[in-house]
Amino acid sequence: MNTGDKDFYFIPSHLDDQAKILIWDMDEAMGILGGLSVGIITKQLIIFILLGFFLAYVIAKTKAARGRGFLPAICYWYLPHNTLFRFKRFPPSYIRDIVG
Repeated sequence: MNTGDKDFYFIPSHLDDQAKILIWDMDEAMGILGGLSVGIITKQLIIFILLGFFLAYVIAKTKAARGRGFLPAICYWYLPHNTLFRFKRFPPSYIRDIVG
């Protein structure tokens, strides 16, 4: 093995990327899959799939404009603490003074 060979060292460039489903990031795909699920349940599939794609579009534009940490920050500050989107390593957002 020649150490001067370009293919010898592999440096990953996408280490912190989100998981993807097809071409969408996970949070965008959850909007589409959520619309698909609600559409199947209510038997109005086309309307809710279109709403799911619109939601994925809005999420993608928000992430592009504000950064990918913006949506988790909004969820942390404005959603109730005991929900599905609970941050396990962080204290609840209503606790302002942390002692210790």
